[in-house]
Amino acid sequence: MMTPIFTTSGACRLDAVSEPGEAADSRSPSQLSFELVPAQPRAVAVASGLASLAAGVPGFASGPGPGSCAPPNLLCTLATAPATLKVIRIKGDGKCMFRALALGLARNQGRVLPPPVEQKEADNLRMAVAEALCRTEKRRKQFGRAVRALQQEDTLKSYCKRLASPSFWGGEPEMMVLSDMLKVPIYVYLSESEYGGGQGYSCIQKFGEQYRKGGKGGKGRRPVRLLFTGNNHFDLLVKS
Repeated sequence: MMTPIFTTSGACRLDAVSEPGEAADSRSPSQLSFELVPAQPRAVAVASGLASLAAGVPGFASGPGPGSCAPPNLLCTLATAPATLKVIRIKGDGKCMFRALALGLARNQGRVLPPPVEQKEADNLRMAVAEALCRTEKRRKQFGRAVRALQQEDTLKSYCKRLASPSFWGGEPEMMVLSDMLKVPIYVYLSESEYGGGQGYSCIQKFGEQYRKGGKGGKGRRPVRLLFTGNNHFDLLVKS
């Protein structure tokens, strides 16, 4: 059996569309603009958040640095995903998490992303995180839980330097930020077959579950589902 991982969640806005009854938005990550310092050489090979993703799953190889989970807030229900889900393989170039999110958001909007556009939108998502966490103290305070999560693995100064690199490896803090910024749920799964289980997929983390439900007359958002594999890679899970 998989062991659940606890996570936190709590704004620029980009909405993903949707199943019947869910809200739509025609914008894409490429329509967000940010001013960033020039990219610096990457200082560390593995982004923060990997250790906390892996820490709660028996048999997971822990990444560099201390593995610790964020304080519990939203418990991802440990349930096998429907067999109707299929895997869309994502290019393993260091930005797989951002690529998978960009592709998932586009699919929820009914858009098809050619490879060059997929890469551009993945980079825009990374820059959105940089704008949120590295630009000003005032802006950073809106994402306090993500800041605390990244500081378990790195200093803010070092993190922001690494985040400027196009090959930055995204993980837990970045999903926290993007879920709240885009007002979209992000679910992370493991393949049960990879860890000696069945043929389905088990959810290990949820970010932004409140956006799935909506509230005060607002309609819920369709989640983006990511598949995390033992070789530190993210693919996309979609309904077949």
